[in-house]
Amino acid sequence: MTHILFLTQRYLAGLICLLTAFSSASAWAQKETVKLKVAHFAEAGKDGAYYRELIESALSQAGYEYEIITSQPFPQKRVIQMLDKGDVTIAWMLPTAERDNHHVRVPIPITNGLISKRIMLIPEGRQAIYDQVRNLEDFRTLNKVAAIGKTWYDRRVWEYNRLPVMIFDGDWTAAFRPLAQGNRGIDYFPRGANEIIRESHKYPGLDIEKNLLLQYQSDFYFYLSHDAQAHVDAMTDSMNRARSSGLIDRLIKKYWGEDLAELNLSQRRVIHLDSPPEETASP
Repeated sequence: MTHILFLTQRYLAGLICLLTAFSSASAWAQKETVKLKVAHFAEAGKDGAYYRELIESALSQAGYEYEIITSQPFPQKRVIQMLDKGDVTIAWMLPTAERDNHHVRVPIPITNGLISKRIMLIPEGRQAIYDQVRNLEDFRTLNKVAAIGKTWYDRRVWEYNRLPVMIFDGDWTAAFRPLAQGNRGIDYFPRGANEIIRESHKYPGLDIEKNLLLQYQSDFYFYLSHDAQAHVDAMTDSMNRARSSGLIDRLIKKYWGEDLAELNLSQRRVIHLDSPPEETASP
């Protein structure tokens, strides 16, 4: 009887080891190596480092192996063409129905909505024009013209809210110089809260408007090329963990904390802009 019990115990112990090994192997097999070529938007400057660190840190935190390289810097229009062709396999953009049709969106917002908190760059000495604005109707009455990129989500938002725009195709940074001149038909350039400080230092002759925050509901999301769509589950898992663990918050503080403090967002008057119904971003 003792011999039978001993054999039974050995059998059960062996079975447990086998099941444990199988379970571990299965879990390991589910963690594929994520291979990505990250877009480098020339206009983003050093801000691009935030998105690369977010990708790498999130994948590592979630237990994924990864191989990541960054492309050479290219203008936004070229980067989108490269994403279409698979020359880069991941980029960050505001969501639109068109982009969702052409690329694979990772459905987790990645800047806590900072990119949709728009602050105006204006020509030096023009602050007083905006000091009495209290709401969207006041702002609309000014009839001031915004510089907007041709393919930007902002274009749809501004037009939907009946705000005049001047469209820039190709290299949208060409808007900064005529804006600074103050007499070229552009009155302001709405920029994300995580962009405007860097740009104000780079382009002379411009002030950051002090009191207003033009805000709509959206955020940057990662988009994958179709060549990399097999990684959408791994990226979704990783970004979910990055959001819930506070990784996104920590990286935002690391890269933009001082800028956000300087902008004093909580003290600004918020002008809410409605999003076109078919373009409302996922939460």
